[in-house]
Amino acid sequence: EFATVTKRFDDNYNEEENPDSSRLSDFLAEVSLLSDQDDLEESDDRVTLMTLHAAKGL
Repeated sequence: EFATVTKRFDDNYNEEENPDSSRLSDFLAEVSLLSDQDDLEESDDRVTLMTLHAAKGL
């Protein structure tokens, strides 16, 4: 999963749009906003359960 995320970021990163920030800080900012919920398709036929660890981001 990490390789996929880094590849996707690298493919979409544009240094000309971000001249004053470092690539690493931009990557970390984007990764901190990602979650498994971003890739799930919405369905009315299920309930999403969250554990305490998932709620705390662990």
